[in-house]
Amino acid sequence: MANEEDKEILEEVNRFERMLSGNKEWFDADDYLNIIDYYLLNNEESKAEIAVSYAIKLFPDNEDIKLRLVAFYSRNRQFDKAITFIENYLKDFSPNVPTELYHILASIYVESGTNYDKALEILLRLVNDKQYADQTTYNLLGEIYINKNKDILAEKYLRLSLMRDSENSDTMCLYLACVRDKRLKKRITTFLKTLVEQNPYSYVAWDNLGTAYFRYNMYDQALQAFDYSIAIDDDSLYNHYMKGIILFQQNKFRQAIDEFLKVEKYHNNLAENLAEIYDYIACCYRSLNDYKQAIRYYKQCGEQDNYTNTDTYFNIATCYKELGKENLFQEYFNKAMDNENIDDQEKIYMAEYLYDNDYKQESEDIYEELLLNEDDDVVEQSSISLATKLADDNKILKAINLLDNSLCSLTKPSDDIYYAIIYVSCFDEKYRQHFFSALSHVYNKKNYTKQLKKHFPELLKNKIYKKLYKEFADETKD
Repeated sequence: MANEEDKEILEEVNRFERMLSGNKEWFDADDYLNIIDYYLLNNEESKAEIAVSYAIKLFPDNEDIKLRLVAFYSRNRQFDKAITFIENYLKDFSPNVPTELYHILASIYVESGTNYDKALEILLRLVNDKQYADQTTYNLLGEIYINKNKDILAEKYLRLSLMRDSENSDTMCLYLACVRDKRLKKRITTFLKTLVEQNPYSYVAWDNLGTAYFRYNMYDQALQAFDYSIAIDDDSLYNHYMKGIILFQQNKFRQAIDEFLKVEKYHNNLAENLAEIYDYIACCYRSLNDYKQAIRYYKQCGEQDNYTNTDTYFNIATCYKELGKENLFQEYFNKAMDNENIDDQEKIYMAEYLYDNDYKQESEDIYEELLLNEDDDVVEQSSISLATKLADDNKILKAINLLDNSLCSLTKPSDDIYYAIIYVSCFDEKYRQHFFSALSHVYNKKNYTKQLKKHFPELLKNKIYKKLYKEFADETKD
């Protein structure tokens, strides 16, 4: 039946396009709605615009066509046009405006990202008039309050929505976003446990409870919830996937592999791409020092996503390095570096790996390229990374000169580079002036010690640091 309907719609589209070419064709309002929906579904925006303009001229009073025009404006981010049209449209119904129109207007305000307060005004008015408050109203309120980082209010309205329909996945997805507010921990978990008690044989209810526990790092409780979900529906992807993630976090790698392989088993064309699953399995084997199996699954990961993730080539390379296969290490490392998706942060990470594994010239070649970057942040991060490597390698003067040159070239150096100079200058007292100069920039910062501990925690026990810091502090007091 669906195929027959699709054929009929496609025929209507073909007739419409023949009409645009000069043929005489006739369409009713429903035909135009099908044609507009077809173009929107297939991202043919220009043709959708033409169809909408014809439809609104021929059927100016058709409510569905008016709403398609609003949808078209919103889809193309012409929010001012959409808002103006719907506000004028509301006047036609005053004072008995359908709730749906208020929802549409509020949704446009939300989608525009700049008119949350206007959307709240509309929706809260519907809530106050209880006969108009429905699940859509509560969902929109929840979404707005999440976007405004007011999770307590978001939870309040999304809970009301779930009390009407606890199986609504869109609502539950929004509700679980409120987990980021730790103050809601007891309230959210208690409510989700109540939903489980109301429907104990719903694997989805157990999944939702398990997800909340997981996001609150309550791994044992989360595992128990997902075990109940699996007992109810062993063919589900999500419960095995989440159980695998938790076991991975707990360093129970063999058990995690078992769960991820079940996800692979139950995977189908409607499910998510398997690249992430293979990556997890590979990481598990790597953690177990089974580099051959790790390589096998990293390669399967790469085949799934066409090696769009640079890390995949890099991970394969480092596994070959562990197996002592130098040629294959070089081959896959070069593939990682040549990947069109590689970003500067990944290059820094790879340069660090090379330096740590005695490919120092190759590492410095990558750093040299990064130091010519037009982005000051990349230059600063690369300078700090290389300088700390050089200092650890007892090349103090080279590290100091690198950081000094970066300070001169950067438009607005961050405090990070001063902490790096402090670190490097503590390898030898003769660089005390560099130490004092850098310390003077961050010494009076409220969180100085906390930041130093974050960047270079080992410095707090360094004898040279303690001595120079005391000298500086004493001079500052005087």
